[in-house]
Amino acid sequence: MVDSTMRAKLLPATLINKGFVRGEQDCNYEIYLLELVNHSQWFCNRYSGGFTSPTSEANGECDAINEHYQLDFKLFAAETALRASNLLFPQITKMADGEIAYSGSRCSGQTFQANKLFAAFRRKSIDDMYQIRKQAKQKITVENVISSALQVLETKKNILLFFPYEFTFDVPHEYDDAIGSIREAIESDFHSAFLYRKKVAEGFDTFLTCIYDDSFLLFKVSSGGLDFCESIHSDLLPTYVKYKDLVDWD
Repeated sequence: MVDSTMRAKLLPATLINKGFVRGEQDCNYEIYLLELVNHSQWFCNRYSGGFTSPTSEANGECDAINEHYQLDFKLFAAETALRASNLLFPQITKMADGEIAYSGSRCSGQTFQANKLFAAFRRKSIDDMYQIRKQAKQKITVENVISSALQVLETKKNILLFFPYEFTFDVPHEYDDAIGSIREAIESDFHSAFLYRKKVAEGFDTFLTCIYDDSFLLFKVSSGGLDFCESIHSDLLPTYVKYKDLVDWD
């Protein structure tokens, strides 16, 4: 049973919407995910030498390249939620070094549909996955949200899914118990999605990361669900810290 005291909050736009902070070229989650894998003992122990970003992605190059392994970063969230975050979050502009300006959101006072991906997938079977992918609909529906996410899972590359949510609990938890509860919740909601990924992208690895207690939790999708690899403190990722601080100081 999923822990009823657990909460999941979408990260602010500065951390998930590329180029959200105007005047800042490195406002890009792919940059701090590269920092993440380079601070990961799990990856370091298996692929020495570290990972670099490609000089170009014109031919579909992966976001993280090692001599022996390549990994692509994929944001794993509902497009409606990302759009709402982009339009409703206060705008931030870099005026000069050390000078940041804050202003109102692009669409202040308006309302938008914002789906939660984990809720959209909840209680869907793998047969539902295939049926949804066959359907093409123009209007915004939960099925379209799922279909877009399934398209990500069809990627024929090793992928790191960035599930951009920060988990908290209403009552204190032991650290290992908290990680176990988070793992169980993600497994429960995305069980069919992970089965779908295994069938359509056989032979490619799948990882997932999310945030708890100022740390990135790194999981590897396996036949049994999710295997916990390690936690990596966010202080080790300077790009993440930079854009998180812009929100904290707002």
